[in-house]
This record gives sequence, C-alpha cells and structure tokens, in this order.
Amino acid sequence: MGDMNRNSNLYIEAARVLHDIYEKKGSIKTCVHRSSFQEKQMLTALVSQTLRFAKVLETVVKRTKLLENNRLLWNDGMLARVLLYDFMIGPGLYKPGRLKVVMVKNKEIITSEFDRLLTAYGVNECSELPSSTTEALPRYVRVNLIKTSVDEVIDSFVDKGWTLLHVPTDFSSFKEVCQNLDENQFLRDFHLDDLLVFPAHTDFHDSRLVQDGTVILQDKASCLPAHILSPPEGAVVVDSCAAPGNKTSHMASLMGNKGTIYAFDHTIDPYVCQCEDRIEVLQERMEGAGVSCKVARCMDFLRVKTDSQTYRDVEYVMVDPSCSGSGIVSRLDSLTNDDASVSQRRLGQLHKLQAQILRHAFSFPKVKKIVYSTCSINEEENEQVCEEIYEKFKERFKIKKVMKNWPERGRKGYQKSDRYLRASPTATLTNGFFVACFKRRKMKQEVGSMESGMDQEEVSSEDDQGSQKQNGMDDEEKEENFKLNVRCTMRLHVRQQREYHVTTSFPDTRMSYQLALKTSPILSNLNVTKDDTLMAWSKSNTSICNNSFTGFAHLFAKLEGVLLDSSFSAGPQGGERIESVLNQPEEKEFLTLKPGYFQIRCDNITGDMEYKFQHGDHLVKWMAALKPVSKMPAHQEVDKITIAVTRYEYANVYHTMTDWYNAFLMLLFFNVKSFTANILFIDSHPQGGLDSIWTTLFGGYVRAGQLTKPQYFKNLIWNIQGYKSPMFRHNLPSIPHIEIFRLFFLAKHNVQVTKRLNCEKLHITFLWRRDYVAHPRNPRGIISRKAKNEKELEDSVHKLYPNHCIVSLRTENMSMHDQLGVIANTDILVGMHGAGLTLALFLPKNAGLIELYPKYWSVDNAHFKAIARWRNLQYTQWQNMDNKMEFPDYFTYIPPSVIQNLLSNIIGLMCKPYKD
Repeated sequence: MGDMNRNSNLYIEAARVLHDIYEKKGSIKTCVHRSSFQEKQMLTALVSQTLRFAKVLETVVKRTKLLENNRLLWNDGMLARVLLYDFMIGPGLYKPGRLKVVMVKNKEIITSEFDRLLTAYGVNECSELPSSTTEALPRYVRVNLIKTSVDEVIDSFVDKGWTLLHVPTDFSSFKEVCQNLDENQFLRDFHLDDLLVFPAHTDFHDSRLVQDGTVILQDKASCLPAHILSPPEGAVVVDSCAAPGNKTSHMASLMGNKGTIYAFDHTIDPYVCQCEDRIEVLQERMEGAGVSCKVARCMDFLRVKTDSQTYRDVEYVMVDPSCSGSGIVSRLDSLTNDDASVSQRRLGQLHKLQAQILRHAFSFPKVKKIVYSTCSINEEENEQVCEEIYEKFKERFKIKKVMKNWPERGRKGYQKSDRYLRASPTATLTNGFFVACFKRRKMKQEVGSMESGMDQEEVSSEDDQGSQKQNGMDDEEKEENFKLNVRCTMRLHVRQQREYHVTTSFPDTRMSYQLALKTSPILSNLNVTKDDTLMAWSKSNTSICNNSFTGFAHLFAKLEGVLLDSSFSAGPQGGERIESVLNQPEEKEFLTLKPGYFQIRCDNITGDMEYKFQHGDHLVKWMAALKPVSKMPAHQEVDKITIAVTRYEYANVYHTMTDWYNAFLMLLFFNVKSFTANILFIDSHPQGGLDSIWTTLFGGYVRAGQLTKPQYFKNLIWNIQGYKSPMFRHNLPSIPHIEIFRLFFLAKHNVQVTKRLNCEKLHITFLWRRDYVAHPRNPRGIISRKAKNEKELEDSVHKLYPNHCIVSLRTENMSMHDQLGVIANTDILVGMHGAGLTLALFLPKNAGLIELYPKYWSVDNAHFKAIARWRNLQYTQWQNMDNKMEFPDYFTYIPPSVIQNLLSNIIGLMCKPYKD
C-alpha cells in the first residue's frame, strides 16, 4: 500500500512541478528542489522527459479527450501528460494504483493515437517521436576545473567507449561536424577550452560525472560571460544575480577556487528567509561543484552598499539579470519558451530593471571590468540597455570588443554594435544570448607621488593582454582617451590638494559618522543616562598628576595630554597575514612596554604615580610604563578621542564582543556624542577576520606597533580588559545598557530591527561550526564542538515543522553585516556551544536560544545562557552523556528526537503568551 501511494504521489507531484515550471516559478531543478517528494532523481527524470515530449503528449491528450472522459484526472492536463509518458514512452506505469486504471481503461484509444503519430513521423518506437526541442543543439558539457582537468574527463569518456574527434581549424567546418556527430562521438569546443561537445539530446543526467559535480551541463552561450570576465586567481568578484549558480561556479573554476565571489540573489524581503528560495539552489550547486571561494548573499543587489569596507576590493562584476528568456531553446535541463511574445510593457519593465542593475555595478570604487549578459534576443534588453548605460559612464569605461573570432555581433544601428557579442541556434549552435564587456579605461597618470591610500579609482593598468598600446585603439577611442586623460589628471590633482593636509596616523571618520547618522537614526537620537554601574564607576575615581591621569573603579582610566613613544616598546608590529606567522607563540603577539612608553606632564614629578588596577590586568603593566615628564618632546597631535585596547583571543567573536562592548561603555561613560573614536591596538596580533568591524563600529583603528613617531593624544582612554568586562560576569542578573549596545551594533551595520514573533511561521536558524584557521596556534584549523549529523537534524525539523522556515547558517565566510541580517530575523537560534552563539545578543525580542554541549565540555561555560538572561530570551540546553555519540575530530552525533523535543518545549514557552 505504501508503494502504491508513493507512486501515485510521484505522478501528482510531477504534475505540480510542471505547473510551477509553466507558470515561470523556476527551472526544473528549482521546482523539484521545492517539492516535498523524497526521491528527487526519479521526479527530475519524469518531469524532464515529460517536458521533452510535451507537444506529442499534449496532442494525444486533446485527441483522446482523456480529461473530459476521466474524472480521476481532475481535469489536470499536466497529470495526464506524465501518466501518458510513463505509459507509452517511458518504463511503464507503476502498479497497482487508481491512476493506472485510467490509462489501462483508455489503452485502446491511446495506443491508436500513438500509432497514428508513429506513421506520420515515419518512426518505429514512441521514444523516437520528435521532442519539443525546436533546434537540435549539441549537448555541451563544461569541465569543472576545481575537481579535475579537461584531459582527465576526456580520458574518462574514451574509456567508456566514446570517440574523440579532432577540432577543425575553421568554425564553419566545426559547426558541420557538431551537427553530424554520430552516437558516442564528441570533441572539444572551438572557442572555450573547458567545454566538450556531444550529440544533440545526449542525456547525461544519470552520469556519475554530472552527479558528483565533475562536469556541469551548461549551454555554450551561458559559458561565455565567465570566460569574457576572466577573473584571475585571488580576485574579488561580484555575481549580481547569481542563482541558480552555473556562472558563479564557472568563475570559481576559472579562478582556481582562489579568491572571493560575492554571489547575490534576490528574495521578497532581504535576509528574511523564504524556505524554498533560489539561494538554496545556489548553495547546493556550489557545494556540489566544490566551490569554496564564494559568499552567497540572500539579498537584492540593488541594496548592496558598494562603498562599504566589505566590497572595497571588488574589481570584477558579473551582471546577468532577469530577462525575458526569449533566446532559450528547449532542452531536457531547461524549460522551453512557450513561443508567446513578450509584451512591450513587460519588455519596458525588464529594460528598466536591467539598466538599474547594470548601473549599480559601476558604483564599486575599484571595479575595472563588468560583463553584462542575457539569454534574450530582444534589443530592448541588450543593445539598448548597454548603450544607455555607456552614455553615463563613457568617461571612465569603454565597451571592449571580445572574442574577435566570434561569428555573430550586435544588431546593426547602434553606436557599439560591432563590440557586442550575440549567439543564436543558427549562427553559433547555442541558445540565443547577448554579452557586452565594459572595461575601465587606462588613464595617463601625471608624474608625481600621491598620498598612500588615496582614491585612485580613475586609474587602471589592467587589460586582457597586459599593458594596452595606444596604437591598438581606433580613432574614436584615441580621441576619447586623450580627453579623458586630461579630465582625470585634473581630478587627481584636486584630490591631492584636498587630502594633503591630513597628517595624523589615524583615519578621519567624520564622513562615515555622517553616513551612519543618515542611515541609522537611532544613533543620532540616543540620550543615554548612566545606570547604577556607571554611576558607581564615576564615584570611584582617583586623579593624579594635576588630573592628567584619572583612574575609575580600578578598571579603566582616562589620560589627558599623554605622549605615546614607541621607542620604549619591543615586539612585532602586528597585522601580518596569518599564513606568514603560523605556529607563532601567543606571547609574541603582545608588546613589551618600558617606562616612558606613556608620558604625561606633571608639575610635581616626585609625586606618587601609583594607581592600583585589578590583579592580572594588563593595565598594571601600562601603569608601570607611565612616566611623568616636565616637557614633551616633538610629536604629532591626535585631537580625536582615542580608546587604547589590548585584545585577548582576538579571533574569537565572543571575547572580541567584550572588547567592543567595553569600548561602547567608554563612549557612554565619557559622553562621546558622536559614538565614534580612534581605536589604538596595543598588541601585535596578525590580521584577523574581526579587525574591520572595529572600523565599522567606531570609525578606524591603528596598531601601536606600526607607529614610528611619538604621538600626542589629547584624550586617551585605557579600555576595560576583556576578561574584566561586565559581559564576562556570567552570574550577573543584568549588565549596563546591553539593549542600547545591541541597537548601536545593528545600526552601525545598517541592519534594521523590524522582526515580530509569528508563531504560525517561525524562523529557526541552525548555527553550525566549521573547521577554519582563525589564529596561528591552530594551523590545521581543527575546532571542537561540531555536530556530525547537521543535514539529518535540519531535515527532521523541516519535516516536523513544514510551515516554519529552517535556515542553516555558517558564518566562517560571511560578513558580520550578513550574519546580523539573518540573526535579526531569527526566532530560535540552535547551535553547539561556541563563540558564534554570541550572535544571540542580536536576536529579536521574544526569541529563543537552544545551546548544545558535547560530553567533554562543561555546561558551567555559561556565556550564552547569561546573554539569554540579559536579553530576556527563552533558553534551554542539552548535553550529550553517551560516549558512543562522540566521534573523532570533535564531532558529536545529536539524535533528531533531542532537537525536536527541545524545539517543542521552547516554542511552547515562546508562544504560550500569545495563545492564552
């Protein structure tokens, strides 16, 4: 009985998927992925083959009047098609089942109609009837260079009986060979080195090479954009409209999987999970292809702040926006355009959106190459978009003619027609396609030095073949380039004059503060009064040396008019790339300070300079390095208030959060209205993934080890040590201004706080721990407290709560902005004990936290239980007590029933007030 239901469900589910596809809700893979049917491969095969013979099946349904005469088909033409396919063309219907009864009952009339079609088309078997493919295009197979080489894949096919043909020397001959390939013949592509060409209709969907991501089934035209963009290894790339991900994985393949690809795709509401979302398909394809250099971001590209620190190094942008799809030719792995003409209104809407996306791509400060592509044949979506945008940016960018041996160019009548690339079934044996390449012009730079760090976005030396020669340009380009060189040179001189006056070692943060005020009104409206803790600190103060030094509560201090002289210190500068200092002992990451490192003017030099800080605090050593002087030596002055910090466990987000929180309390305590300050790292740690967040929160930082001249600070705050932070006192019922800090942190990252609890559709986020190299003492990157059965747990929860949104979050390759975007929209956070659970600080009100412990880790580590208490979150925990559930490399198996029970309990607590 179970098999019968399963088989009936297969046909019903296949019909539902077909409806979704014809309603343009996604591709085959996207729609199958959304289905609850478990055997995805079986469902994919049935849907694909039904689409392949769609026209034949539709004809039979109409001529036999199956829908009119059989109520069990519910007047569903798609259901009739899938049943007909399996009954007459495929492997035969499963048995038993009520749907089979319909087919058997009508067998005579169905067979008679298929016999008529066989005679009409002159074929002997139903499987030989014409498919819905309007053009017999070759089957293109792209080799995934992340996992293998082209030669290895060729050898694999040859071993299986395929014959490799030689590639002709001219494209006309190549086309002829491709159109006449015999079964089991293939050859390399004429233009693209990583592409193989097979006979039309060759079905590789069951091939092991396809299933394990060694090769990708991708039309040749769709492979063109990545080859034309051609980002090098280590590049920083943006894929603006990435899902389902073939172009993203192709770029990663060409980059050797080295670098960063920010892959964006749009949902209804950025960062709010849509459970059956295109981004899930993207993530799955990237994992299947072995892509590790991407950062998938579930948000609208038009909302990306291109001038943020995160994207400051982006140089290559792929723009492949939504389009009419008018160039797509039906294939087993893509849906046929239904031949319905796209309305002019629809084309106008598409043109506007495409132009907006392409225009936004030009706003990345360092971008030097942008490739625009569509699978449309409409000029409104192609030449007209590019010409419109080119007019706005032609002073800085040109339209580059690429692939000069390509046979088809843009439609005539446009300014740059000969530089565009078009593809079509007749000219190139591909789907209809359009590609344009925008390239930053190479500007002549005036001789003379420029301030380091100055914006040089107008200057680029990159070119397809290296340094471009002037005589390689046409007359139009030469004239444009001369004019633009003059204009650019003038702008560069203006920048030099404007920025030359900046002499301090610290960055000017006024602009970033003004931007923060515009985007985050919460910062401009904060009027925080000191609570009991801050009041107690204020009362417990001691001033010495004419009030040049004031200590508070033996936790922190403020120094007015202090000189920092780095000649009285020893140790590395810090800031090195982590790869260069692997296995470095931790003691080498701290400066040794001698008396005179800090100097303050003091009229009574013989007076008592002692002030007691708490035992074990590095401020004790700072105090020993503080020296009174009667006269200050020559120095550079820093007007802006500065907070000095020594960081411990600098790569750990929890311990760094205590430092951020402490620095925030200093801004409150000393009434710094701007909520910005210079940060001075008095340590020698190498680069860390959290360093840039100091800039986001406070405006900028500098490493003390890199200061070469004495610096005079008008106001220098010695920050509270992280281990002495109120956040580190887990037994406290509350800590000062934790909600205000939360709002400050979110506002500085431009993350809005709008989530409200909806018990009918909860957002449940699993936060999984992954191995990664965070600091030099762990060169293998092996970390503890990892779940062994992540996918099993996610699937079990999805099955238990099909209406809720289940998200899997892995933070190692996500920016803090993106992490916060997910967490701020999460109702229940589930994860193993680890620093990542610090994000619970930013959960919405009325949220819940589930913390999991392995057997070898004590639940007395109550960091996140304390955060839940301070935030008034629902909290529950579980610890494994079974040795059999612990596995090598610190993996713990967590029974799905445990998670289900924990979720049931915490949901009951969270939602009870709304049910009562």
